[in-house]
Amino acid sequence: MRFLIAMYASPRVPPPTPQPDAEWMRAMIAFMKQIDVDLRASGELVADAGFDRPGFTVTADAVTREPLADGSPLIGFWLVDVATEERAVEIGRSIAHWSGAVEVRPVGAPPEV
Repeated sequence: MRFLIAMYASPRVPPPTPQPDAEWMRAMIAFMKQIDVDLRASGELVADAGFDRPGFTVTADAVTREPLADGSPLIGFWLVDVATEERAVEIGRSIAHWSGAVEVRPVGAPPEV
């Protein structure tokens, strides 16, 4: 089962201070590197990326339906292939510690026509 785990910069769960200190940043980056290592080692990671300038977005005349994570910028994602939805949610919860706003969405094949 494939899931997209999307991480948003959330004003609801800010870093411990308005300007995160170097220790907090090191811990967050160490976590991000380690989760990538762990997901690769388990064979669950399909793809991942962090976004440069996450607040910069161009919308190409698209109509969207809610939600867009309360307008918070998307800052990164993981595409995982896991055995269960519960495992995807478990991964998402570990990531949410660092941003507070994480969406876990199933990724399916296109519909047959």
